[in-house]
Amino acid sequence: MSSLHPEILTWTGLLTQWVHLAQAAMAVPEQADGPRWRESISPIIHLQAVTFALADLEQLPRDEQLLGLDKAEILIRDNSSKLNAIWFDHQPESTQEIIRDADLALKIAQASIQA
Repeated sequence: MSSLHPEILTWTGLLTQWVHLAQAAMAVPEQADGPRWRESISPIIHLQAVTFALADLEQLPRDEQLLGLDKAEILIRDNSSKLNAIWFDHQPESTQEIIRDADLALKIAQASIQA
């Protein structure tokens, strides 16, 4: 029997959370903000995936770290813009927090790679 790896368990837990989020989005009613939440699922998942991937960026070779930072910056910018467009008139605190977390993870990764 192989040993358990915490990073795999963490990824499995995150994947399960995102699958539940996607499933829950299907049940969101059409009225009120339901369509906005459904449209927000993909940008939210992308931002959370990038946030957690950035924590492991230092495990990659230097050239891949730099490429990863560039890709992360583009993904964060694009998906944050999508959420801002979806919630143009009243961004929920939860989506603001997801954007802030991704921005912070990028800043931390940039600082650790430049150090």
